[in-house]
Formats: sequence, structure tokens, C-alpha cells
Amino acid sequence: MILKYQNIDSAFKDHFEKKDIVYHKYDFPYKLKNKWVEERLMSFNHNTDLPKLNNFLKSLPCEYQIDKTENFINYIAILRSQFLCILVQEKRYDEEFFHMTAKSRYFYDYDQSSGNHLKDDVKTAITNITLKQIIDKSFMKEEEYLDSIFLIGCFNLYLQFFFSPDFTHYDGQHDGYLNGYMRVSKRVISETKEFFFNSFLDGISEKIKLEMHSLITKYFDNHHTKINFNLGFKNFLEHAELIESNNSGNFFKQIEENVPYLYDSYSDYLSWYNGGRESYDVHCLLDSREGKYLGNAVLIDNMVGASKILGMYSDFISEEQQDYLRYQKLYNGETTLINLTENVFEEDGSLKYAKNKWHQKYFFIK
Repeated sequence: MILKYQNIDSAFKDHFEKKDIVYHKYDFPYKLKNKWVEERLMSFNHNTDLPKLNNFLKSLPCEYQIDKTENFINYIAILRSQFLCILVQEKRYDEEFFHMTAKSRYFYDYDQSSGNHLKDDVKTAITNITLKQIIDKSFMKEEEYLDSIFLIGCFNLYLQFFFSPDFTHYDGQHDGYLNGYMRVSKRVISETKEFFFNSFLDGISEKIKLEMHSLITKYFDNHHTKINFNLGFKNFLEHAELIESNNSGNFFKQIEENVPYLYDSYSDYLSWYNGGRESYDVHCLLDSREGKYLGNAVLIDNMVGASKILGMYSDFISEEQQDYLRYQKLYNGETTLINLTENVFEEDGSLKYAKNKWHQKYFFIK
């Protein structure tokens, strides 16, 4: 049973490589190649549609998720302000989640050395990033990284992550990130400037430093200690609000009407656990009419999930759907409904755990 999904589908073999470490018998032994992920991200690097980019990032395996600090430099080098904006949005949601639930998620934990409870590894990763390192990745020409809007976005990133942990909305509203402000002390602004110019811009020409110093000084002369949350991200404001709304609310998401191979009026009744995308490669579908998961259909939004389904269920999937997964699906995070000719899912009465209970004669999806 286990051996059946230890091999990658031949259609995807050029995009995968063996993992260095396989942690348990259900751990898929292959990972997407960095090159495939980087090339796909490059297709987004001049696209201001942040929800599409965010959707793609959410569909990637856990080792490529936005909270993995080892990816920060590459993602910033490829996506620049797009990634900074998404990272700040994720940070805001994570901080709110942390303070409301007292539970650790991605960036915050009570058992940390920093006063704002930022995880030590996150702080270390971000403070070790320099503009010179980003430029040296050579994903773009150097002048692309010396753009003042991108650099002011970098300044804002540091300001929010390290030196203003207890931000509040200037208008007193709890839902106003798009047009919200934070107030920071003059000391905090001074510390951020010192870090930005002495560490992040270390090795960069004095001309660029002087230009940024003039720009930042002018901003604070006009706004004093009132900081716009989206400083440096003005090109993405309309999309930042969509990302924020997607990060909050119900973790279950209704299936879209335009999903390939969606028959009848299923979209009115089916939903999937959108909140667990970083943990699951194959997504079960909840039928609200019956109050249980379907036994003969799943949702695929990534190449790892497609490879698992094809490796284990090809006998129960039509040739048309197999060809679609192998040769037509874009794998930009879009969802595809796959219908199976046999029920391979066991409902144990507990919706909380149902998505993990697959027939042992097929395989365990994780």
C-alpha cells in the first residue's frame, strides 16, 4: 500500500527531486524543485493581482509556505514589493490571532526572548537580510531593487515586524488595515532608521542612502509618528484588502462554480477546508446536505496532490481527468474537482477527523 505512492508520476518527474529526509512512512518522499517554484514565482513578479499570487503560495507544499524563513530572501528577490505586502498582511493576521487566542501560529510565541513575542528564528532571519544579498540573487537587474517604492516598503516591513508590536488602528477600528495607521514613538522610528541604513543598506552606494534618508525624513516631517500600515504598497491597496478578508473568517470555503469537472449544482452544497492547505495536498469535499464528506470526489490545487491521486487512484479516474491533471492544469493554485468511480472514503461520524480516514487499501492522504 505504501509503495504505491512512493513514486512520482512520470508527467511530473522533471519538477521533483528526492527529499533528503523522510520523517515517517506516510511522508511523501519527493519535493518540488526550487527551480520550478522560482520560475513560477517569476511569472508573478510584475503582476499586481496579489490574491492570485497569495493563492499560489498557499497551494505550495509546507516547505515553500510564506512562514518558512529560509525562503524570505529568494521570495523578496523574485517578487519584491508583492511579497513584502503579502508578508505584512500575513503578519498582521498572525499577530491578531496570537493576541486573541494566546496560541502560537507562524510568527509569534510567548516563549521568546523579544518583548513583542516575535519568534526568535523569524527575527534572526529578517534582521540578517540585506539588500546586497537580495541583489546578489540576480533574479533581476540591480536597478529594480534600488527603486524607492520598493525600499520604503522594506523600511515599513522592519518597522512593523520589530519596532511597533503593539500597534493600534489610528481610527480606533479593528478592521481598517487598508486605510489604517499605527503610532510609534520617536525612539522606535530612530531605531528603525539606524537598522535600515546601517544593516539593511550596508554595502549600498551613499547616493541611494542619501535619497532614502531624504524620502523617509520628509515622510516623518509630514506625518510625525503616524504611520500608514501600507507605506510602500500603494500599488496593491485594492488587493491587500482582499488578502486580509481571505485570511479571516470561516476556514471552510464554498467550492467555486467554474471548477473543472464540477457537475450539476454541486457548488451550492460543497465546501472544502481552505484553512488547511499548508498541511494537506488533497482536499476532501464536505456536502452540506448530508453533513459528511464525499467518498467519490476530491479537490486538487497542487502538483503534489495530483501526483498522489494519479499514483493511487488512476483505476478510478477517467482518462480525460487524468490527462487534464498531467498536461493541462496550470498549477497556479487553481482548484480542480476529481471524480472517482468508486467510494474510497470512509466516514467515521466525526467531521473533525473525517478527512484523514481513507481506506487502507488505497492510501492515507497527508
